[in-house]
Parts: sequence; structure tokens; C-alpha cells
Amino acid sequence: MKKIFIILLALLMPIQAFALLPPLNQSIVEIETILSDETLTQRLRPNAIEEIMHFDKGYLIQTKEQQLFVEVIYEPATRPGAQKFRLVFHSVEERT
Repeated sequence: MKKIFIILLALLMPIQAFALLPPLNQSIVEIETILSDETLTQRLRPNAIEEIMHFDKGYLIQTKEQQLFVEVIYEPATRPGAQKFRLVFHSVEERT
């Protein structure tokens, strides 16, 4: 019984270990999704983006005059590749 458990564990571990993209690749997918979302262009004035900062729960997008926090909510991983997520665009704030 112990051998069966060890064999199953050995077979399933690689699936779990490589289920998601590396952090850099996941961030690229998230940033591309944010930048292509119409909500971003609807909420921010048409100024160039000066900075995109990553935080634990999402990204802060800053222009010269405004900033907008975009929350990234992850869905449970069911297959290899990019982790599925949805975006929540918070209120725009004026920068001082």
C-alpha cells in the first residue's frame, strides 16, 4: 500500500509542479490583458502610461495625471498554462 502511494505521488507531483506559467510569463499575460481591456481606455484620460507597478493583488497603472488600481482575481488552476483570472478596475484617482 505504501509503495502504491509513493508511486502515485511521484506521478502526480510533476503535474502540480508545472501546472502554471513562470511568474514572468504570467505577469506578461496579465499586463497585456489589462492594456487591451477597453475599461482602461474608458477610465483614464488619453495620456501616456508612465508606470505599471505590480502588487500582491494586482497592478497600479499611472499616467502623469491619474492612477488606477486593477485587481487580479485568480481562478483555481485546472490545466497547465496561464492561470485564468478576471480583472476588477477600481476607481481612478487624481495624482497630486
